[in-house]
Amino acid sequence: ARAKAIDKIRKLLAMANDGRGNEQEAETAARQAEKMMRAYQVESADIIMKELQTDDAFDRGVEDVYFGPKDPRYMPSAVSSWVGVVAIGVGAAFTCKVDTVMTKEGIKVRFSGYSMDVQLARWVFGYLCQTVHRLAVENYKGKGVTTAKAFRSGAGGILQRRLFEIRDARNKENRGDSNGTALVLYDKKAQRVAEMYGEQKTKQNKTNVRDQAAFAHGREAGAKININTNRPIGGPAAQARIGSR
Repeated sequence: ARAKAIDKIRKLLAMANDGRGNEQEAETAARQAEKMMRAYQVESADIIMKELQTDDAFDRGVEDVYFGPKDPRYMPSAVSSWVGVVAIGVGAAFTCKVDTVMTKEGIKVRFSGYSMDVQLARWVFGYLCQTVHRLAVENYKGKGVTTAKAFRSGAGGILQRRLFEIRDARNKENRGDSNGTALVLYDKKAQRVAEMYGEQKTKQNKTNVRDQAAFAHGREAGAKININTNRPIGGPAAQARIGSR
């Protein structure tokens, strides 16, 4: 049963990420995968809790995601600030450690944690970054780098806040669980991820926004982007970006 559940989840995530369907179909597949993943983890809490006890049994996953120019001449040496802001939010929502790593293909964002969490985090992160980039191009192409940057910064900050809210709402929901299984599971999983990959380090994002109108437009756009988690959204959180190891 466990193998079948994991196989179904992975197939749904692959369907969401293969780019062959339209955006609505991809969102539906990701939402179904996330809902199935949460149900499986709660129903199989006893099994997963045993896996969390030792490194060898822990179903770990590590995914490196690149978002930037494909031309090696223009590959950045650091992750864009707004991309790092979104990554931290995604890591918080899906209980993953977030780092940046330099590879032959350029700088990448690395998600580390429980395998199914990492797979979903990878898809959501890519989807959100691609959506913000597409909206920036559609609205500000030919209007200057500063304006497009302000738009992406505004959108990234709002998305991070919403992702933090998803984490907080999930924790609140788990505290109301009659037997407390879900809350114990998520707490233990977060503890093991920190033990295996290190505590999450962040730093304040001090982006100097020159175009306030584009920044405000980005915040409005970020508030409307669909985050495929099938979870309620609650209160505010502070903005952070990826920190050093």
